Amino acid sequence: MMKYSTLLHSFMKHPLCVLALTPFCFHSPVHGETKIWTGLSTNLPPKWSDPVNWKPSIPAEKDDVVIGEPPYSGQAHIEVAGPIKVKSLLLNRATLTGNAQIEVISLTSKGAALTEGGALKITGGATVIRGVTGEFGLLVDGWTIDNGGFLSILENSSIDFHGQAGRLNNSGTIDLADNTAIEGLSGAGSVVLNSGAMRKV
Repeated sequence: MMKYSTLLHSFMKHPLCVLALTPFCFHSPVHGETKIWTGLSTNLPPKWSDPVNWKPSIPAEKDDVVIGEPPYSGQAHIEVAGPIKVKSLLLNRATLTGNAQIEVISLTSKGAALTEGGALKITGGATVIRGVTGEFGLLVDGWTIDNGGFLSILENSSIDFHGQAGRLNNSGTIDLADNTAIEGLSGAGSVVLNSGAMRKV
């Protein structure tokens, strides 16, 4: 009787057999891509779910999303029912509208705005609020922000709640640099609920 090792060796010498085994022997991990908002659809408002508005395609859960990348428009409307999950979100002087839910591991906001009452959940990683000269770092109008990660508001930046009631729930860590603020919270219904840590750095 042919030994198992000898049989396997003979089997593997045949190229078709090697090809047949390849899908079972090798696993290629699925990595996310960078998805850039173009806003090129002629339908208004420009919707998140429209593939024409994305390059190369609509974001998936493991993707890094960029909205406000020149020369493209920085206004996106989220009309999708149910939560949207992506790995990271970069808002560069961009505006997200719509009563929607979006969940990210990390967020970078540069003079961005959230309007029309949605919910943003930050689950971890390093989130940065960076002000643009003469502007806010993040303008929040009616949205709820849940921070369960690490949020850093850089020097001369702010999270500015105004207009409709907004809310900041912090169960993670918020670092405040010099000349920073979480402001405009005197509006009816606006509130900060802090069960984590807020530090001056």
